[in-house]
Amino acid sequence: MKLSVPYYSQYKEVVDSKWQPRACAVTCLKMALDFEATNFNTTIPTIDELIEEGVNIKAFSKEGWVHRGIVFLAHNHGVPAYQEEFRSMDGRLAKKLVTTGHSKLINRLKDGKTSIVSVEKGFNEGGGFHQIILVGYRDGNFLYHEPESKDNVGAFMRVSDEEFLNHWRHMAIFVG
Repeated sequence: MKLSVPYYSQYKEVVDSKWQPRACAVTCLKMALDFEATNFNTTIPTIDELIEEGVNIKAFSKEGWVHRGIVFLAHNHGVPAYQEEFRSMDGRLAKKLVTTGHSKLINRLKDGKTSIVSVEKGFNEGGGFHQIILVGYRDGNFLYHEPESKDNVGAFMRVSDEEFLNHWRHMAIFVG
């Protein structure tokens, strides 16, 4: 399945150049909110306006965008959202939680819902924290929008389950 989620680039859509490299989470949120807007009879502001609002509600810290703050931004615009972590300090439970999370991500896509996930940038070890939005699943591959692309090649990219699981930080924001 492949959801018709609009694609936005954090470099093309964000006007303030100082925010462009730090706008992955809020750009993903904008994509999710625009996808859901008609279901919740709401109008969604621009990415720049979401950034300003996010800063005002302390959704951005020196480490980056705070997941709880991204959830509040969605709520502020009439769209339900929640964050979930699929992690445990107990190694016996950790693998089960990751498997549960992976299944939940796929099932939400089957239900026509997006998920914003935290991954290592570029799916590279030590690539830094980054967020992408899952927009489909097909033949053992997630389809996602990569907000960091400087053009539209970031739309509907593919990552295998194996590569995704190796670089997923086991955190998600469920929107809608």
